[in-house]
Amino acid sequence: MNRSGSWTCVFALLAANTADAQSPTLPEPVPWARSAINDWSRVPPADAEPRFAPPRSRELRLYNGLRVVVVENHRLPLVALLLVVDGAGSAADPQGKPGLAAFTADLLDESLLGGPDALELDARKDELGAKIDIVTGHDQSTVHVLTLKRTLAPTLALLADIVTRPAFSDGDAKRVHADRTTHLELKPDRPHEVADDVLAGALFGRDSAYGHPVDGVLATFSQVTRDDAQAFYADHFAPKRMTLVVAGDVTVAELAPLVHRFLHHFHALAD
Repeated sequence: MNRSGSWTCVFALLAANTADAQSPTLPEPVPWARSAINDWSRVPPADAEPRFAPPRSRELRLYNGLRVVVVENHRLPLVALLLVVDGAGSAADPQGKPGLAAFTADLLDESLLGGPDALELDARKDELGAKIDIVTGHDQSTVHVLTLKRTLAPTLALLADIVTRPAFSDGDAKRVHADRTTHLELKPDRPHEVADDVLAGALFGRDSAYGHPVDGVLATFSQVTRDDAQAFYADHFAPKRMTLVVAGDVTVAELAPLVHRFLHHFHALAD
């Protein structure tokens, strides 16, 4: 070690010793020292039995048949919305076209009639601080939304636009179809998904409503088209099949005019 290195070590040791002398290390208090229990040699007495008070909901129904359920919770300035479209799940896939319900749901938020396109929709979500996800199950398709209290009105307007006026453009359909085809091609590399599909097929029958994969089958997915998705939407996305559950920092008085403003005009295309 050279001389400068020696002096560096000396100064480091002196600094450490000085610090220890000026601020001795005190023992950390144990976590349970903050409790109200003084004698840990005895079993503490039981507290009162907690009582669960389930949240109370209120309901509205629009004249077009759409049902709205409201649960108030004002602890945080957030609002969660769940739009459930009953009967729009994979169990409604036509024979020979598994995956159609999921393909249709994927196209809802790609672009809207008269604009905006998918990129502009994503930008609007970011501006609102909102998260919007669309999920397809066996019995329904659902739209999950989480937003801030202060941006509830424009977020609800965006949700209404996504559900009531999807464009189903050729470009969107080709891109989403290609993405879903790639997903199906890579599916054999995901054992968990393969196991789920095999189990469902064994329990219900591979070609049954509940036995085929929600996302479709690679061998037949090429037969699923944009026109199929548009027809599925017209047949299944009717307001009388929908329930909108709203929970969070909102009152019925605040929400009622918003849902009437943005959703009362919606009618099923098949009606």
